Amino acid sequence: MAGLQTTPTESPFYTGPLPESFHKSHDSSHSYPEVYYPPRTDESYPEAVDDGQYIAQHAPVYEAVTEASKRQHELAVVPVKEDSRICGLRRKTFFVVLAVLLLLVAAAIGGAVGGVLGTRNKSSSSTANESNVPSPSTSSSPAFSSAAPSSSSGTTGTPSTINATVAAPAPIRAITATQDEVTVFVVWQVPNGDLYMHGYYNDPSVWADPFKLKMKYPAIMETPLAAVTWRYANFFEIRIHYTPSGGTGGMGSLIFGCYENGTLCTEPSNELNSVVPAVSVGKGIAFVTPEPYYLREFYIGSDGSVLGAGYNPTYGWSAPKAISSDAKAHVASPIGVVMVHDEIWLFWFSAQKQLQFATSAYTGSTWSVAQNITAPIPKELPRFLRAVRSDTPDVTQLYYLDGTEMQQVQYSNNRWSIGDFGSSMYNSSISNGPLGAVGWNATAVRLYYVVEGGIREVASESVYGQWLIGGMAADDYD
Repeated sequence: MAGLQTTPTESPFYTGPLPESFHKSHDSSHSYPEVYYPPRTDESYPEAVDDGQYIAQHAPVYEAVTEASKRQHELAVVPVKEDSRICGLRRKTFFVVLAVLLLLVAAAIGGAVGGVLGTRNKSSSSTANESNVPSPSTSSSPAFSSAAPSSSSGTTGTPSTINATVAAPAPIRAITATQDEVTVFVVWQVPNGDLYMHGYYNDPSVWADPFKLKMKYPAIMETPLAAVTWRYANFFEIRIHYTPSGGTGGMGSLIFGCYENGTLCTEPSNELNSVVPAVSVGKGIAFVTPEPYYLREFYIGSDGSVLGAGYNPTYGWSAPKAISSDAKAHVASPIGVVMVHDEIWLFWFSAQKQLQFATSAYTGSTWSVAQNITAPIPKELPRFLRAVRSDTPDVTQLYYLDGTEMQQVQYSNNRWSIGDFGSSMYNSSISNGPLGAVGWNATAVRLYYVVEGGIREVASESVYGQWLIGGMAADDYD
């Protein structure tokens, strides 16, 4: 990978090729979150310093905002209520079903009476003619999976295969983010189609200047965008997938490295992936690295199938295929993925905008039955769905903009729960806009989305913490 792209500080003139190996970071012996809610302590918050900023020991710098802080309060993670049930159904569901049944019975009685009266008025000749008309074929009821629901609280059983029509939002330019060892890379598309990257380096705790990625194959406008990184020696290797312009048919790939202190990045190797087809505009893609040398990529197919492709250093890329027959998404659904110990957890929205997920051991090819997650049905189909992970404590979090505000869904304490941010979260300038997210231990999270026309970092140190504007300088989005 010849050539250098310098960022603000002096280059150490490293020009050699990047190593291809990296360490394994998911080596826990168990697969599911432990029963744990993190205690609220003073250590959950960053230290205050004299210049009005807050500095976290192992996280990007972020600054307090005086006016906005007046409308901040703690994020309340609301557990799913254990509703009383009637005949195995929640009370509200039972009464809704009962009302529908009564309406159907009334309609049937009315139809029967009307039919009898109508028959009496028909002539014998018309009756004879009607006897020759073939009867309509019997219509089948909607198919439902017979598999048992997940035993985890907060799921509502297997999804229906009813393909209700939900309008897809118009495509929009993407923002994505990836991190390793609390070094963060934010990637986005600007209005002319170029891709830019902005990096935070944990050692020496500095944001490097954003820069344009050099590309042999330019990206299509509103391209799907996914990125992943890992560390080896003194470099972070970065891989980015996007849809190239020109109808080449395969995904565009950028592979390059950035020096650990942010002083330089190598010029990207820009190639086309002939095995993985280019993902259409308006669809989500997601990347994850389950172990050294291995990549997994997921996206939604044209028929709503949830597709996955894999890479290993021996055989290269494998062709994408559906993870299972019951995993069906809205054709414009975003997709989120995260490693939970030795499992891949995959998330998407159904045709009815229901949040769903499935899991698989990364060493195998069998996926769990797709399950619904108890979460509010978004006002609009979200364009982006991001998953982040804390190993200590065991917490998995999802974030998305629902057309009104930011939503959070969390798995901890062996159950799913939801959080409505309300006024505690900075409003996105685009209610269903682009979103990037990273997270690490102690449930620290950084979100990247458009606030007042610029891409801002919105930071929280714990699930109970306040949300503050981060130290990343705003990047132009409009």
